Amino acid sequence: EEFISHILKHPAFDGSIGSKILDDLPPPASDGAEALKTWLNQRTKLSDDVLNRTATTAFIMRVLERDYKGCKDLWTRMREKGLEYIHLQLALPNLEKEFLEHSWKTVSQLSEKVILQRKSYFLRSERIKKQCDATKTNHGSPESDRVLVHGAPIDD
Repeated sequence: EEFISHILKHPAFDGSIGSKILDDLPPPASDGAEALKTWLNQRTKLSDDVLNRTATTAFIMRVLERDYKGCKDLWTRMREKGLEYIHLQLALPNLEKEFLEHSWKTVSQLSEKVILQRKSYFLRSERIKKQCDATKTNHGSPESDRVLVHGAPIDD
């Protein structure tokens, strides 16, 4: 699935997922993530970055559970790391449990399967195409023939 391969590129080392990924989702989905942020903001004193990452992580996990069950083997480990991240941020057990239940209800209310917006991929592919075209155009210059080589020390 295109969605899963895109999502798998976004988790941070700590298991969280940044809110920038929401730009790649259609508005009803990104609205669901915003609802989770609002819920957290009303009940916690998390910093903006942590709040955004916690809400986005929970939202993406729930979308995978609901819409991409058939590809579970691909995202199970990411989900485990995401749950660990949420657990660390929401130290109170009841708060964590309530939040995870609320995240499930929020995603369950979405009427359609969450997919990537083609627009964002189109814009990225256009930018990459322009970069490739610029590289081809500059290929004849002496600078384009340079190769950077890094030497590694050799132990005798």
